[in-house]
Amino acid sequence: MWRVLMILALATPAAAESLVATRTIRAKTMIAPEDVTLVSADLPGALRDPSLAVGQEARVAIYAGKPVRPGDLG
Repeated sequence: MWRVLMILALATPAAAESLVATRTIRAKTMIAPEDVTLVSADLPGALRDPSLAVGQEARVAIYAGKPVRPGDLG
């Protein structure tokens, strides 16, 4: 029985999360925790850890609902 459960657990696809902006963030604005959120989607190039964005300055405008990418931050 344990083998069956283990196989089923391993066969389940991993849920990918991506970081997106909760509001439009203007360029040269410091990113606060409430400015970003994780969504359960695999968005190419998007950060997966909010701590990598919070406290960073936006280099470009990041529009609400759009992924936050490493190149967007400075």
